[in-house]
Formats: sequence, C-alpha cells, structure tokens
Amino acid sequence: MLYSYDRRMVRSTVTLEDELRRRINDLLTNLSSEKTEDFAKWFRASFPVVFGSITPRGLKNLKRDAAFLYKFLENSWMFKDKDPEYVNARTKELKTRWEFVAPHVSDLVKYFSNEGKEEGSEIPVELKVGANIYINDIGFSKSKLEEYAASLEKVWNDLKGWRRKALVKGLTVKFARPQEFHGTSGGVYKRDRDWLLVRSIPKVLRRTGGTYGALDYILIHELGHRYARHFSIDEEKFPATTPYSLKEGEAFAELFALGHFGITSAHRTWDPKIQQDFEAQMTKT
Repeated sequence: MLYSYDRRMVRSTVTLEDELRRRINDLLTNLSSEKTEDFAKWFRASFPVVFGSITPRGLKNLKRDAAFLYKFLENSWMFKDKDPEYVNARTKELKTRWEFVAPHVSDLVKYFSNEGKEEGSEIPVELKVGANIYINDIGFSKSKLEEYAASLEKVWNDLKGWRRKALVKGLTVKFARPQEFHGTSGGVYKRDRDWLLVRSIPKVLRRTGGTYGALDYILIHELGHRYARHFSIDEEKFPATTPYSLKEGEAFAELFALGHFGITSAHRTWDPKIQQDFEAQMTKT
C-alpha cells in the first residue's frame, strides 16, 4: 500500500513564531474565508501536538486555547465575506481567541510543534492513500495513523458493483475527537464538507466484523449518505427496514449497508423483497 505524507513543517523556531504572528495580524487586518481556511491548514500542519492525546505537563490550558483557536479557523467556510457586520464580529472573536494564546506562543512552538523532534517521531498532519485523504486531527503517531487508515482501506475495498460509486473523487476521512459526535456513533458523514468523521477511540476503532452496528457497518451506512449526495438520491423515497431507518433520511443508507453486508435481520425481520427491489432499482442507475 502506497502512503504519502503532507510534510508542511516549518523547521526554525523563530521563523515559526514569526510566521504565526504575521498570519494572525494579517487576518485581523483583513479577514476572509479564503485566507482563514489557508491559515487553518497551516496551523494544523505546524502545531499537530495540539490535536494529540498527550498534553505536556502544565500546558493543559494552552492546548485547550490553541484548539479553540483552530476550531474557529476551521469553520472559515461558513464566513460571509460580503457581510461587513458579520466579518467585523468574526474579527473580534478571532482577536479574543488569539489573546488567550498570544502570551504563550514560545511554549506553543516549543511543545506543540514538531520542532526538534527526531526524524520519524513527528505527528503526521494527514496521510494520502491512493485517492483518499486521512486527516489526523486526533494526533496519532505515524504507525497508528497508517494502521487505522489501512484498516479503513479494507472496508472501502470490499465495496462492489454500483456501491463503489460512493468512493467517487476519493474520500476525505477525518480521525476526529469524541467531542465532535453528539452521541455514541462511530462515524458520521458531514454532507456540507463531504467529510467522513471517524470517532477515534480504540474501543470504537476495533468494533469491526460486519455485524449490525459494528464500525464497518456504520461507515458503509454513512457512505450511503455520500452516494445519495453525489448522485442526487432522494433519501425520503425508500421503505423502512430497521427501526433506525424510520428516522428521517436514513432508509436509503440502511438499505445501502444492509445489502452490502447481506444482513436480512437486525432487531426485526422485514420483507426480503424490499432489499431485492432496491438492488434491482440501483443496479439500473
């Protein structure tokens, strides 16, 4: 399996600190969605330890404040550049978030960047495997990132027939913190970003096996939503099978996953003709 890494790391402590201050001042002078998005990518690449599971002693608050600053930057795609009042409000928010971090920039560079780390010990920002990109927002080591990405690649590679279209243009998979999930699900598809988020704790990442509700089932279900987005499927026009499919917009994704795994009973039994008709209909599309 071929891997490639985004190695956008700034190697000089002085340069990194100066660049951070320069970028912040530039944004505070002229905030825009494009510039903020670019800054977010740079910040995540430059300070990956902020997103890792290890916190240097005594720096819990700095790590939290830096993470809050990044979350503000990451949401730049929502900025309304043509609304001066909105841009002004966001500029004030950026200034407030920066004021918590600014006095501690030297520690941010020293303890939360990859400066001074031995070759091979850096925390990768993201990993590209073929057409797929794995974003390392949880701060996995290189070996763990490769391990979990390889595990998910096996899940995608099992897709057959018309379902493989769900992989169109390549996946962007974000190994995300549990805080980003409103519930216990192991994965969720973010339609607005076209991102697949994976809840990155060992208990979740090891729940595989193709049984109903296992991690690979959840992720294939979420790929059903991605298929529907890319191919303009009306997810409301499909019959219910499982109790979960009774929720608004979930019937198509459930049929997508159930058929992939050949599951005919999960918490209740349904007419097998539902799945047969579904497969026949989708094979024609």
